[in-house]
Amino acid sequence: MSNHFFHLVKYSPWPILVALNLINLATGLVKSITNYLFFFFFFFLMINILIMYQWWRDVVRESLYEGFRSTLINYMISAGMIFFIFSEIWFF
Repeated sequence: MSNHFFHLVKYSPWPILVALNLINLATGLVKSITNYLFFFFFFFLMINILIMYQWWRDVVRESLYEGFRSTLINYMISAGMIFFIFSEIWFF
């Protein structure tokens, strides 16, 4: 553990894989609606679930086993989420 309170983690391939898979998932949804080809939609849905599982596995590993999260970092992540929800409520 280093001497700073920043949440610095390694680069992850999961965000770009989820983004690319969501494009395929939307295409599969259109194909399933227009041509009744449900295979593509469910195939890409399963791939998306697997990618999300791998991503959350990495998050748990970083927080529990590698020690990247201290109590201050957990507090700041929670406060950031509360501020985000508050700002979304404020806009609407």
